[in-house]
Amino acid sequence: MLGFLNVDKPSGVTSRDVVNVVQRALRPLKVGHAGTLDPLATGVLVVAVGPMTRLIDRVQAQGKTYVAEFRLGWSSDTDDLEGALTEVPGPLPDRPTLDRALQQFLGEIEQIPPAYSAVKVQGKRAYALAREGRPPDLAPRTVSIRRLSLLDYHAPDLRLEIECGSGTYIRSLARDLGRAVGSAGLMTSLRRTAIGSFRVDDAIPLDRLRGLGRDEFGPLLIDPVRGLPELPTIDLDDDQVARLMMGKRPEIVGPSDGPDQALARNRVGEVVALLVRVDGRWQADKVFPRDSSRRTVAPPIAERSRSAGESPTVSPTASPIALRLAAELHDGLLQEIVGAKMLVESLDGGRAVEPNRLGETLERVASLLDSAARHGRALIRRLDAPAPEDPAAVRREIETGLVAEVARWQVESPEIEVMFELEAWPEDADAIRDWGGIIVEGLRNALRHGQARRVRIESRRGNDRSLVMTIDDDGIGFDPGLGSGGHGLRGMRHRLERLGGSLAIERGAERGTSLRIDLPAAT
Repeated sequence: MLGFLNVDKPSGVTSRDVVNVVQRALRPLKVGHAGTLDPLATGVLVVAVGPMTRLIDRVQAQGKTYVAEFRLGWSSDTDDLEGALTEVPGPLPDRPTLDRALQQFLGEIEQIPPAYSAVKVQGKRAYALAREGRPPDLAPRTVSIRRLSLLDYHAPDLRLEIECGSGTYIRSLARDLGRAVGSAGLMTSLRRTAIGSFRVDDAIPLDRLRGLGRDEFGPLLIDPVRGLPELPTIDLDDDQVARLMMGKRPEIVGPSDGPDQALARNRVGEVVALLVRVDGRWQADKVFPRDSSRRTVAPPIAERSRSAGESPTVSPTASPIALRLAAELHDGLLQEIVGAKMLVESLDGGRAVEPNRLGETLERVASLLDSAARHGRALIRRLDAPAPEDPAAVRREIETGLVAEVARWQVESPEIEVMFELEAWPEDADAIRDWGGIIVEGLRNALRHGQARRVRIESRRGNDRSLVMTIDDDGIGFDPGLGSGGHGLRGMRHRLERLGGSLAIERGAERGTSLRIDLPAAT
C-alpha cells in the first residue's frame, strides 16, 4: 500500500495529530506529512503512506496557495492569535496604500521566520527557546511569493490570497506587512487551498478518516503519478526493474529535455523509482521495491517459521544432492506455501470478511500457490532429466527472486531498506544457485533474527580473482548458532562446503552484524 492522502485539516489539531489518525489504521506502514500546518491553520495537508514518505520533499517543493486573514494594529510574540497580544495605536492605511505595500513582498524576498517556529538553532527548535524566555535571533531566509491578491479590506482586518514557494511563513508576512504600513500586524486565520495538484476542493475531511479500517484507505490513496503530475513518467521492462532493484544502473531511455526528474513505472503501471537525469543519462535517485510479477503480496516472513513449525532437520551426513534439494525446497516452495497459509489464516477464522479484502487475499493465495507449483515442477524436471542450465538465466532468476523477497518484507515494514551491489557471481549454474541461496539466507537472518532495518549486500571479485560477499546490517545481532535445528546459517555453511568457501561473522560494538564469505578463485 502506497500513495498520498489529501486531508482537509481542521483547526485545533496539529499536523502530527492527522498523521497519527492514519498511522493507527495502517500500522506498521510508515506515514508522514508534507508541509506542516500550525494548529490554527486549516486546509490541505498531504499525508504520504508507505514508501511514498520518501517523496515528501518532492511534494513540499511544490507551490502552495493560501487564503489568510490579517489584523493590522496588533502584534503578538507568535505573530498570530495564539500568543500574547499587544495593541499598537496609530493610524491604519487606506486600500491604495495597502496595495502599494503588498508589491514589495512579491518575488524573491528575505524573510525572518517567527520566533515560535520549528527552525533549528544550534540543534534546538526555535519555539523551545522562545518558551524558555530566550527568543532566538533568527537569520533571514530567501523565500518566493508569486502572487498576492487583496480579496477584502475593512480596517483593521484584511483577507489575502497568496501563492508562494516552500518555506514561506504567512505569519511573518502578516508581521512584516504591518510594519511596512507603519503599524503592526498578525495572522488571525489561515487556510491552505492547494499544494501543487492537491486541491482543498478534493480533500478528505479528517473526521471521515477516523475509524476507517486498513482496507478502506486503499481507494482514497492518490497514485504518485497523479500527485506529482509535473514529473514525466518512464516505463521500464521487467529486466530494467530487476536491475534497478539490485542497485545497478540499467540503460534507461527517457526525455532529453524538460524536468531533470521522472517517475519510473513497471509493466503494470506501479511507480518503482524516482529517476534523475545526470549528464544526459537517467538513473535512480530513490527506489521503491515493487514486484512486477505481483508476488509482493505474501505476508512478512519474520514469524513464519515459528507459526508454521520450524523447517525439518536434515542430517549432517545427508548426501550433497539431498542437502541441495532441502535447501531449494526451504528457500522457494516452502516459503510460498507457508505464506499462502498465513494469508488464509488472516481471514479471521471464517468470520465475515469485506468482499474486496476477501478477493484480494484469495488472489494473493492463488499467486503464491501458482509460484510454489512452478518451483516444484522445476525441481522435478531437474531431478528427472538434469540438463545444463544457462548461468545467465539462473542469475536473472535469482535476482528477480531477491527483489520479490525484499518486497515481501516491505509489505508491512516499508522502512526496511536493502541495497544490493552484486557485481560478481560464480561461473557455474549450480554454484550461482548456491551463491544466491547464501544471499537469501543472509538477508533473512539479518531481518528476522537481527531485526535489522538496513541491509547492504555486496558481491565482488578480489584482487586474486576470488569471490567476496559481505552482508552488513544495523540490527541487534543474532546468535551465530541459529539454525542448528533447521536451515538458517547452517544452510549457508552447507552451501559453502560445496563451494569450498569460508564464512566469518563479526558483531558490532553495539548493533549490527557483518558477514564475510570468501570463495577461492577457481569458483
